[in-house]
Amino acid sequence: MGSALGLFMIAVGAVTLIAHLVMAFSVYMRAEHQRLAHTLRYMPAFFWFVVTLLTGLMGLMAFWFIHDSALREPKEPPRRED
Repeated sequence: MGSALGLFMIAVGAVTLIAHLVMAFSVYMRAEHQRLAHTLRYMPAFFWFVVTLLTGLMGLMAFWFIHDSALREPKEPPRRED
């Protein structure tokens, strides 16, 4: 029974690691896209990658709230210089 529990814990850890890597890579790609569009706020893309890798869903939600949520302050449209 002890080895079954150990295998279960290893499987849960592996699934958690894969989920964190997928979320972190997705946030990194989105942050890089926003950096190129000059809409990335507060922190560089690699920092968001590390935060999401370490915190998982909480980091993903923080990134979404700051960058994509309708609750954040609206951006001013870019000014045209004629």
